[in-house]
Amino acid sequence: MNVPFCLGPGLEMNVKVFALVRSTKKGAVVKLDERNNQEVKPRTTYICEDTGTILMPTDIQSSYQFGGERVVFEKSEVEAMKHFADPGFALMGFKPKSFLKRHQRSHQSASTGTRNASCSQQW
Repeated sequence: MNVPFCLGPGLEMNVKVFALVRSTKKGAVVKLDERNNQEVKPRTTYICEDTGTILMPTDIQSSYQFGGERVVFEKSEVEAMKHFADPGFALMGFKPKSFLKRHQRSHQSASTGTRNASCSQQW
């Protein structure tokens, strides 16, 4: 899967992401009609508790109880809340080198010249 990696304004590259180990799951259950052995298609119908009439998708509203008051949201508002940014990674910045602990610092290895076997490294 390719995921965009944003390094700054106008500088973006795709990064390939792999899942090397993944847990296995059972397959989806397929329900069959016992009379003709055909797959059963589920259908959901919402019924009004007060009047008993069938509700259309436009009749259903999303709401949230906030401060003792019911706040109603339109379908477009709910969709806008679910999508707040494009998918991907964004570089937020760097910490100063002084924030790193000693074991987190990366440094060059010792020179490839000959070394005395009796010398020891001090921390």
